[in-house]
Amino acid sequence: MKGRMRFVVGGANRISLAAAVAFLLSLPAAGQGTPGASDETALADLLRRAARESALRTEGIPVHLRITPETVHPMVWQVFSEELTQRGATVYTGRQGAARMRLTVDVRELRISAVPHRDSSYLRTSVAVLGVFGTDETDGAVRWSKEYRYAETDTVAGVLVCREKDFRTTDAPDLWDAVFGPIIAVAAAVVIVVLLFTVRGS
Repeated sequence: MKGRMRFVVGGANRISLAAAVAFLLSLPAAGQGTPGASDETALADLLRRAARESALRTEGIPVHLRITPETVHPMVWQVFSEELTQRGATVYTGRQGAARMRLTVDVRELRISAVPHRDSSYLRTSVAVLGVFGTDETDGAVRWSKEYRYAETDTVAGVLVCREKDFRTTDAPDLWDAVFGPIIAVAAAVVIVVLLFTVRGS
């Protein structure tokens, strides 16, 4: 991470430190490219484009960063706060008196979709749609706003596990439905087949 990050946490919007650390650990090491990267890294690359432009518009200004929905993946907080601090801004997550501008990031779409491809690989499409608003903290006037739409497709080596992942929520899938349910269903089918052959052979 370049530069020093000045990040002030306060108010109702609090970042999950554990989730943010988990996201950072998922990023590739320096020097690695993004083709075939993790889903989080692929989406972070798209988010960074909007974050960089937003940071240029708020360079050096203390910023109140607000991101909706509150359930969104912590990568959005991480990417925007990193780009803002690299431009010299102090980032607040609550309404502190020092903040001069409120930067609202409305995450409208943040998802991964995938379809099977050839040679033990799959096609992955990364989609990010954001509405970003710069509002004066004193009088509430909107100084600027812009919608960002990004979509990129790449080929990923490996077996397709999930066809659709929505990163606007951090709710984890139910472990029973995702893992144990299918295993038990397959095991039950095997037992039924074995019993049928056993009955026929007796």
